Amino acid sequence: MSIQKKLNTFRSRFLLIYGTAAFISVLLIVSAGILVNRVTTKYQTLSTVIEPLKFNLLSFNSESNQLAAHQQAYLLSNSEESKEYVAYVSKRLQDRIKILTGYADTLKDETVSAGTETLTVEMGKMFAASTLLEHAETAEREIIIKDQLMPAVLKISKLTKEMNTYLFEQHLSGFTVMMERLENVQLSALLIYTVLMLCFYYIIHKTYTFIVGQVKKLDQEIGELAKGNLPEELSDPENELSFISNSINQLLKNLQGVKEFSISVGKGDFESNISVFDNAGDLGTALASMRQSLKEVSAEDKKRDWVNQGLATFLSIIRDHGHNTEELAYQVLANLVKYIKANQGGIFIADQERHETKLRLVASYAYNRKKYVEKVLLPGQGLVGQAYLERDHIYLKEIPQNYVQITSGLGDSTPRTIYIQPLIVNDEVMGVLELASFGDIAPYVQDFIKKVSESVAAAIGTAQNTSRNKQILEQSQELAEQLRAQEEELRQNTEELQATQEEMHRRILELEKENQLLQSNKHA
Repeated sequence: MSIQKKLNTFRSRFLLIYGTAAFISVLLIVSAGILVNRVTTKYQTLSTVIEPLKFNLLSFNSESNQLAAHQQAYLLSNSEESKEYVAYVSKRLQDRIKILTGYADTLKDETVSAGTETLTVEMGKMFAASTLLEHAETAEREIIIKDQLMPAVLKISKLTKEMNTYLFEQHLSGFTVMMERLENVQLSALLIYTVLMLCFYYIIHKTYTFIVGQVKKLDQEIGELAKGNLPEELSDPENELSFISNSINQLLKNLQGVKEFSISVGKGDFESNISVFDNAGDLGTALASMRQSLKEVSAEDKKRDWVNQGLATFLSIIRDHGHNTEELAYQVLANLVKYIKANQGGIFIADQERHETKLRLVASYAYNRKKYVEKVLLPGQGLVGQAYLERDHIYLKEIPQNYVQITSGLGDSTPRTIYIQPLIVNDEVMGVLELASFGDIAPYVQDFIKKVSESVAAAIGTAQNTSRNKQILEQSQELAEQLRAQEEELRQNTEELQATQEEMHRRILELEKENQLLQSNKHA
């Protein structure tokens, strides 16, 4: 993985910031620790070794001079007090040289160690001269003092001064230089700290710019979504914002699905396998429910259109063939079997013969062909007769064995469902419609059959009434013709009778006249 790719993540950038801050802090702490340790060590050495060493050198020099002075005073006065003081100072010088040797060993400075050894030698010479003075004659004392005691004292004084000068120049001046260096280091550390802080600020600024840039991209994407637009998918930033980018891309994908879903639903396609939000969540569930509702509404609309179109078709058939009951029954049956995708059907018409009702099969249809079958049933006989008596439909999914068979070129098959519907109009059963199918007959199809059967029943009733009226009219016309013929014959008979009556009246008149003449002749 490249450095650029590694630095692409917020974590890497913040680690870089924290690392830089930690590096600066550690660097400053270590530098300060080293300097403080060096200064502390130097100061400790100065306070515990150098200064006591200088003090003891000065004390050693002073005590050496005091020893020489009191030695001479003792020689002059021969007082016991001077002698005791000489012994005391000698003891002090011996203790002092031990202290100087200890500090020299602690300091581990060869020059100081060599000077201490020289002081020890000179102290020995001074003690030796002091011893000689105690036992020498008066004339020799001056020579011993001049040649042995004072040179040793002077040598000690000179050496202690040189050692003090050396300690100052070598150690005290070094401490001063170290303090000066410390000041320079402080300035350097401040400069380095400033540079590192500028780098630190640069890294923070770049990180801030990077984060703001990433957030602005997300803001632009979400802004487009808020406007209802579907922008391009975001590229994976490969950092801590990846899960947000992935969520937005998933939202885009789902919204694209919503768009396709809307277009599909707008076109009336409710069977598409477009899944929005995996059909889960509030929106996914609501859209899935909406599609299902629209699908059901569309299905209901299709069923309603199917029913309305069918009713219009059968009303047209009834209108065109309503004058003939058998032709009407066949046309309705043939088209109904095709329209509902049944396989076979028949229509029975109720006839009154000698005050007895019989159900006569007037139309039979199967496999797109008219069937010529003669069948007469009585009310209550079979399912058809039962439906006639009960005045209600019968729908069977379990067909009795050998009840009916549908014959085709492929052989004989028993239907799966039977639907029998009485043809009722004005509370009068005009007949029975029977349908057989290999598939189920849906409830809305059954309702459609009932509506068609009502129209068919009304048409059959109308056709039968028309037929009866026609027969009555024909009989009336025939009777009228007979009446007209009888009337003509009666008229002719009347005319002949009238002529006969007139002839008889004339004959009667003539007879009366003859009778009157006879009477007249008789009286005459």
